[in-house]
Amino acid sequence: TKIHLEDLESFSVKFHSREGCEVAVLKSAQVIESMLVRKVDSSKSVKSSLSLQVGRCLLMISISLGKIGLSEDAMKYCDKSVELVYGNPPSDALSSLLYDAAMLYLDDNQFESAKEIGDLVVDMRSKSGDSSVSYARALCLSGDIAFQESDYGSAESHYKKCISIFASSTNIKHCHLDLGSVGFKMGRTDYEGGFYEDALKCYNESSEFAENELPPNHEHFVNMYYHMGLTLLMQGQSSDAKYAFRQALTLSKEIKNKSHDLVIRVFLIGGALQSINGMSEDAIENYRGGLALLRKYSPGNQEMIANIMAMIGTEYMHTIKKESAKEWLLEAVQLMKNSVGSTHLTVANALRNIATLESSVGNHDEAAKFLSKAIEIQKLRVGNCIKMAINLTDLGAYYKAAGNTKRSLDAYTSSLLILTELKGEKPQLVTTLLGLAELLTSTREYSAALTHYNDCLKAQKSFLGESHADIALTMYLMGLAELNRGYYKRALLYFSESVEMMTVLENEVCSFNGNVYNSMGFLEMKNGKGDRALERFTEALRVRRALGEPLKEAETLMNIGHVYREEGKHSSALEHYEQCLTIVSEVTGRDSETVVDVLIAIANVTNEMKSHDDAMSHYKNGTSYNVSFKLCTQSSSLTVWLICTQLLKSS
Repeated sequence: TKIHLEDLESFSVKFHSREGCEVAVLKSAQVIESMLVRKVDSSKSVKSSLSLQVGRCLLMISISLGKIGLSEDAMKYCDKSVELVYGNPPSDALSSLLYDAAMLYLDDNQFESAKEIGDLVVDMRSKSGDSSVSYARALCLSGDIAFQESDYGSAESHYKKCISIFASSTNIKHCHLDLGSVGFKMGRTDYEGGFYEDALKCYNESSEFAENELPPNHEHFVNMYYHMGLTLLMQGQSSDAKYAFRQALTLSKEIKNKSHDLVIRVFLIGGALQSINGMSEDAIENYRGGLALLRKYSPGNQEMIANIMAMIGTEYMHTIKKESAKEWLLEAVQLMKNSVGSTHLTVANALRNIATLESSVGNHDEAAKFLSKAIEIQKLRVGNCIKMAINLTDLGAYYKAAGNTKRSLDAYTSSLLILTELKGEKPQLVTTLLGLAELLTSTREYSAALTHYNDCLKAQKSFLGESHADIALTMYLMGLAELNRGYYKRALLYFSESVEMMTVLENEVCSFNGNVYNSMGFLEMKNGKGDRALERFTEALRVRRALGEPLKEAETLMNIGHVYREEGKHSSALEHYEQCLTIVSEVTGRDSETVVDVLIAIANVTNEMKSHDDAMSHYKNGTSYNVSFKLCTQSSSLTVWLICTQLLKSS
């Protein structure tokens, strides 16, 4: 049977585009089946060892037809195989056959059939004992069913017991492939829970076991590298992810007579690689290619179809076709709900992507709604996990952007509790602490914010070392918090340390240092030290001019003008305001709000110089844009420009 099926698969690969190929393949399968059934019919006992052998052969036909893409016919042979062996006495051979059959049912989303067979296999332990290979395979099957239903806690529990049994087997060499298979599944489970380091460890151990029994160019290793790439990508290690994807593609080229599953996988790997490289259109084309093949050869695999549709929608998010992204994602969600239920974790993943899309176009309230739905599914399916914490952190950011401070604080706090409880990976802890600290800063709760900034700094140093650009940024933010609560010496210390660090890491002339110098100037100005403020602003001006940042240069000129005005040096103030006006007018046009701010500043200082006519002229130019007087905050350096609303005091 195996030899015939190998020939049949080769024939299908060679002539799949020819008319009548599918009919010829099915007819050949029927001939093999009839020969097998006659052997059973001629046997005295239907439930003999012969029936088990024939059942295995029928299952082999099912697997081959599935590879060829005839999924509906494949499942018919799977049904026949199970029906034939049902009632045979418990044995490892029967357990193995039923396990493979259940996996086919799972791939076809026939969960009830998979569960029924799984229960049958588990019942066999009453004879074989809890430490047998049969029982281990039964546990693995139960884990697979739990995984498909996104019950990752149960899946992990079953897989761990399974690995323990295989590892303690007296004939462990014969269990290497089993250990490799279960190890891979453990890796997928850890990945879904957000435990990426554990997932990579499982993948590597799985490969070591599988290498003992499989050739180096086996499909198993292509799939392994693909999943390793996805995991590395989630960790932000794009270079290592690229390497893993390239290894997968290289191995796939060495495999002859590729199955349709492998060809589809190659499309997905190519899409993932192009996505990392920023080639979204090419990535979408690859995903579409995989989707077309899947719909042709495995139309019953609705879950996989929905997942690829979600990939396409997610990739459209990186293009100008935002509406296409939402259409694909919404259709994917609906298909997922129809195929695996509305509370499956894949639905939550797609909803999260829609939330990201809504946030990217400024619809933060809508983003929060979609992400809240995703989190509810996660709570039901996996409870507290790293991915839950990640989503809660993003939810906090969405609520903050939407102006809902209370809900934002609740989301950030919940995320922090989960990460603390699970001892989550440090990069995610840093993201959550930063978000929470920035939220508290925006509500002027500076002491509480500094507590979280300090925790963030400790976490950063634990995995980044003592010197890093991210650490410099955190110290700068801590300096701003200290400045806002009036602790000028502490603020100046943080500012100075951050500048020193960035000067060593990059260069003294960098945008970051320009921003810090500007903030240091504002600090000295607030502290009543005009000379020092001018020194800091002059340093900021030098850096920003060297980098060619005209708007930031104009901002600094404005601040220098403010210092001179405070000191009563009106001519110098006017000179710097006019330089600022020239730059801003050229860059943003004469009708921008920034131009209005500068005009009003000029009007204020000329009024103080007793040039009332000039002051009134600038005042009229400013108000002609119908922009109300206000406090204008420049977010890049958090420098506040105070605009005087009473222009002509003498009037």
